[in-house]
Amino acid sequence: MGKMGKKDKRSIPLLYFIISIIFVIIISVGGTYFYLEKKYTVQLSEESAETGSGDLAKIQELYSDINTNYVGDVDKDALVEGALKGMTDALGDPYTTYLDTKEAEDLNTTLSGSFEGIGVSLMLENEIPVISQAPITGSPAEKTGLKSGDIILKVGDEETKGETLSDVVAKIRGKKGSEVKLTIRRAEEEFTVTIVRGTIPVESVTSQLDSDDSKIGDIQITSFAETTFDEVQAAVDALNEVIKAAGPVSWVEAPIAIDVANLRERASAYSSTHMSAHD
Repeated sequence: MGKMGKKDKRSIPLLYFIISIIFVIIISVGGTYFYLEKKYTVQLSEESAETGSGDLAKIQELYSDINTNYVGDVDKDALVEGALKGMTDALGDPYTTYLDTKEAEDLNTTLSGSFEGIGVSLMLENEIPVISQAPITGSPAEKTGLKSGDIILKVGDEETKGETLSDVVAKIRGKKGSEVKLTIRRAEEEFTVTIVRGTIPVESVTSQLDSDDSKIGDIQITSFAETTFDEVQAAVDALNEVIKAAGPVSWVEAPIAIDVANLRERASAYSSTHMSAHD
């Protein structure tokens, strides 16, 4: 009995010691977890504030309310497309617009080097489409007599005011050989033309000799397409041949940097070349 009593007196403090150690470990781990969780939560909150999640929550809330409470049928895809279009429209920039899948495919067709249509470039002014530059040389639009600055009031019998630029373009384009009727305003004159659509080559580069110095070549990039870089190279070579044919000259190698936006495959591609320039 005496031995047992002594054993018990020695065991009890050891048990308390072990329990105390476990308790301290639990408190330490729990405190560390709480600190890290709090720190992580605060960091997430700060990042959310920076990314404007509160503003996006408004969009999500409205989307949910419409889907839940609207009495009619809801096209969810149309809601999302409308919200995306609304964001770009809110910028008030006629050159910035959201393209849906079909519109993006049409743009890619244009960038490929040719498309079927009438051969004009458009921009919006006061919510009305206007021909922004001279029609492409040899295009149906040029042959019909359309000019830069002409205002397109109607495509067929449909008014264009308030339409997006991509919607107007989609109505004007069509298969080669088909017809499109346009109502045009030019200054104080208003008239209607019927144009037969054709295949429009996208020539994004023009070149010519300088009018004041025949040893200088001018190259202008009017738009960007898949063929733009090759067109610039060809224009440089052609100008060099013309200038060399004019008589003896001294040569200077000058680096020319050409920055071409390739919208179909990557955001941008940087290319550089050399041309032979004349002093």
